[in-house]
Amino acid sequence: MANITLFAQAIGRLPKECIRKIIREEKTDKHSKGYDTWSQFISMMFCQFSGCDSVRDISNGLNSANGNLNHLGICRAPSKSTVAYQNAKRDSGVFRRIFYALLAHFGQQAVWQRTRYRFKMPIKLLDSSTITLTMSLYEWAHYTTRKGGGEDAYIA
Repeated sequence: MANITLFAQAIGRLPKECIRKIIREEKTDKHSKGYDTWSQFISMMFCQFSGCDSVRDISNGLNSANGNLNHLGICRAPSKSTVAYQNAKRDSGVFRRIFYALLAHFGQQAVWQRTRYRFKMPIKLLDSSTITLTMSLYEWAHYTTRKGGGEDAYIA
């Protein structure tokens, strides 16, 4: 059985020809040497999916998936300096157009293909909130010297 990640599934659903058409029209790959707009787009998608905080996280994360990058349309993982340079220098207008194209593409699909989920058992939600209390009224509510509070757990 193939091990397909959530990230690969999301990339697989993208309208690649539409994105490549926008990239050709914007001519953002004119002087690129290996790290084209598609690679930067995949890197930024990886950044969002994995919650990266720095270019080091992006570079190291893509390096760890080195064997699977060709399935995403990337020949090799970018270095930290390449990601930083292209994020600073590449025109962001191409990504704005890609965003609106994806919004139009998936927005239309969402209206027609809503999935109804059925669950065998009722869903229970758990809320655990801290409630601020007046310390002069509730002696048991002291959890610091300046504040008083209690915790309430609620299952719906």
